[in-house]
Amino acid sequence: MLSLNTYNPFETSLDNAKVVVSLNWLYQTVRKYVSKLSLMALVILLGLPFLFLAGLWLQLKRRGFQKHMRINKVEFNNADEYLNLKRTIKHLSSLKPVLTAVAKYKISKSPLLFRYTILQMKRMSSTLLTYHGWLNSRLVPLNEDLHKENGKVFRFVSERELWKHRNKAYKYWM
Repeated sequence: MLSLNTYNPFETSLDNAKVVVSLNWLYQTVRKYVSKLSLMALVILLGLPFLFLAGLWLQLKRRGFQKHMRINKVEFNNADEYLNLKRTIKHLSSLKPVLTAVAKYKISKSPLLFRYTILQMKRMSSTLLTYHGWLNSRLVPLNEDLHKENGKVFRFVSERELWKHRNKAYKYWM
């Protein structure tokens, strides 16, 4: 007997493979977009409040820091305070390139949802750069030569001249 419908296993297997591949492609695409959508929903629900809170936290920290900057005068009562100031300047100097880069951010080019936090980051970095400049300016008087020959209060006397006019009756340990 001759059958009119011939079953070709090669063609059927290719058709089935195409269907499976197509369904797999569709599944992967849906999975990819569903995961992106769920990730976006998670970011929107949890991330945006976190970003806003981070910006608010930076704003409050900056206000407190500015009050501290205005009130605090750098005075050295001992060597530890001076070393602490030098350590602070060293750390701020190492962070200065990053702070400068953050201070140059363009708010208008940032994504709309991140603008508040980036604005607060920019303001905080500019405040820290100003503070770094203030700390460096406080060290300038300490690095100046205090013994000038034509000073207003004191006259500079060399060590040789002091030795020449010393008290001869005193026994020196030299």
